[in-house]
Amino acid sequence: MRIFMSVLLALLLFSSVGIGAENSVTANVNGNFNQSTVTQEGSANTASVDQNSAATKSAEMNTVAVTQKSDDNTATVNQGSVLKTKYVKNTTAIVTQAGTGGNSAIVNQGTQIHNGSVVSNATATINQKGGSGNSAEINQKSWNSNASPTKWSKPDDNTATIIQDGSGNIASSKSDVTRGSTFILQEGNENTATQKQDGERDFKARITQEGNHNTATQFQHGDANANAEIIQKGMGNTASQWQKKNNNSLIYQDGVDNTADVEQKSGSNIKANIYQYGSYNGSVADPVLIEQKGGSGNSAVIYQGDPALNVYNNSAMIYQDGTLNLAAIQQYSNENEVILFQNGVGNELHALQKGGDGNIINLTQDGGATASITQDGSGNVLKGVGAGNTMGQSLNGSSLDLTQTGTGNVLELFQTNGAAAQVQQNGMTNKVIIIQN
Repeated sequence: MRIFMSVLLALLLFSSVGIGAENSVTANVNGNFNQSTVTQEGSANTASVDQNSAATKSAEMNTVAVTQKSDDNTATVNQGSVLKTKYVKNTTAIVTQAGTGGNSAIVNQGTQIHNGSVVSNATATINQKGGSGNSAEINQKSWNSNASPTKWSKPDDNTATIIQDGSGNIASSKSDVTRGSTFILQEGNENTATQKQDGERDFKARITQEGNHNTATQFQHGDANANAEIIQKGMGNTASQWQKKNNNSLIYQDGVDNTADVEQKSGSNIKANIYQYGSYNGSVADPVLIEQKGGSGNSAVIYQGDPALNVYNNSAMIYQDGTLNLAAIQQYSNENEVILFQNGVGNELHALQKGGDGNIINLTQDGGATASITQDGSGNVLKGVGAGNTMGQSLNGSSLDLTQTGTGNVLELFQTNGAAAQVQQNGMTNKVIIIQN
């Protein structure tokens, strides 16, 4: 069965119901205040709905709802892609797919024709209920009519949501947004989620994954007050976030053998936080990482372990290049390792390794930085960064305040140009080497 409609009306209600397999629905609906509904029961069905503005008008108050109730179905929704569209506003697209897997859904709101289309107050939702091997994609994009074809304008108040229940699913969302949000929720194993946002300010991206071996990646480019969050529960998950300018990042992982990294560039007064509860998170070769380059007044926090559990073998690294930055790390239990690197003026560091043995801190600070470090346990070490550098670096007026409690602890430190060290070791067979130049 194949239905094709092209209607140029100010108000149109389109509805189609297909029962059986391998049905196809194509609807082209132009104008404003349109409602398009497609329901398909069976497998291997295809639904394509285009809602575009008429001629030189804007596309406004259009709604699409597509429901597919079995496997291997495909749904595509396009809202507002006519060449002379002025804007796409107050549009809604909802795609619901249920079955054992193999479904695909794509929602495009806005246009990729560079003639002045701006999408605002758009809402897109894809809900894939159950199954494996599903894919979902949402694109909310606008062109700036006064700029080159590679320059997006900045729309307002758009929302994109993808929900997937099952394994081996793929979800992606791309949006230009100011004061808007994008969300992905995946419940199952070995899922992949990617979100990209480009805007001016006040937007948010969140990925939540419950299961094992999931991968989540987010990219944000905004001038101020953009927030990115990744929440993962399970084993072997990977989380990555990249942000440019004045934005904030949060990663929460509950499980073992997870990896996480945050990279923030060219921002001031920004925050990055990683919380991991479990063992074997990160490795010496690939530690859990927060990297902040440039700017001032930034903060980086990594928390690994659980004081109520016997966790171990976590690895982390904080790298800060800038001024007046703050780094803080807490690791609980045994055989943890952290690399701390601060370059700039007036930076501050706090580190705590508690309740275990064989922990290592690799330290390099420059430019009058301060470090307050506590290691509680036996066989703990403070040394330099790199396999061949046994001495921690506290350079150019930097200061270290170190407390080590237990037996067999080691401090090896090199300081220059008026640097200061205050060391307290409580226990037996401890070792201190400090060279001041």
